[in-house]
Amino acid sequence: MANFRFYSILNAIGLVLVLIVNYLANALPIGGQTTGEVSDSVPTLFTPAGYAFAIWGLIYTLLIIWIIRQFIAREDQKEIYAKIGIWFFISCLLNSAWIFIFQYRYFTLALLVIVLFLVTLMIIYSIIQNSRMTTWFMRLPISIYIGWVSVATIVNVFVVFQANGIETLFGLGEQTWAIIMLVVGGILGVLFTRKNRDIAYSLVFIWAFIAISVKQSAYSGIVTTVWVVVVILALNIIVQLIHNYRK
Repeated sequence: MANFRFYSILNAIGLVLVLIVNYLANALPIGGQTTGEVSDSVPTLFTPAGYAFAIWGLIYTLLIIWIIRQFIAREDQKEIYAKIGIWFFISCLLNSAWIFIFQYRYFTLALLVIVLFLVTLMIIYSIIQNSRMTTWFMRLPISIYIGWVSVATIVNVFVVFQANGIETLFGLGEQTWAIIMLVVGGILGVLFTRKNRDIAYSLVFIWAFIAISVKQSAYSGIVTTVWVVVVILALNIIVQLIHNYRK
C-alpha cells in the first residue's frame, strides 16, 4: 500500500493548495479583482446568478471529508483511492491554475485549462464508478464537482466569445446559443443520470439552470427553456430514484 500512502498525502496537499488559492483569489485579490468581479466584467447570457456559486462551499466541504476519509477507509476503499492515483492532484493543480489565469483575464487559455480540468474529473469519476467496491459517498463529491465544472466550462466558452467581441456563430446570436446549450446540458444530465444511476450530477444542473433563469430573467426564451429542461431533469431524477429503489 505504499502507493496509497503516497497518493493520499499528495491528495491532501493538492486540496490544501486549492483552498489556499481560492482564499487568496478573493482576499488579495489575485489580479486585482475577485473571481466574481472578473466574471461580472464579462457578462454572458449563460452566467448564473451570484448565489449559485455558493455551491463551491458544498463541493469543498465534501472534498475535505472525502480526503480525510481516505486515511480511515476500509482496505477495499483505499484501493480505489490508490487507483485514482495522481489524477486528483492534477485536478487540484488545474483548478488552481484556472483561478490565476482567469483572474488575469487570459480567458482563452482559461477555457483550455478548465476543459483539461473537466477531463481529469471525468477520469476520476470513471475509476470510482467502475470499481467493484465503490460506495455512494465515494462518488458523491466528484459527481457534484464534475457537474459544476461542466456548467462552468460552458460559461467559459461564452466568456471567451464575449471577451473577443464575437456576437454570432454560424449565424446564431448569443441568446440562441444559450438556449441550445441549456438543451445540451439537459440532455447530458439525463444521459449521465441514466448511465451511472447518479442523480447528483443532474441536481447540480438544476441548481445552475435555475440560477441562470434568475440572472437572465429579462430573456423570456432562456427562462422558458430553463424551466422546460429543469422539469425534464427532475422527472428523470424521480424515475431514476424509483428504479434504484426497486433494485
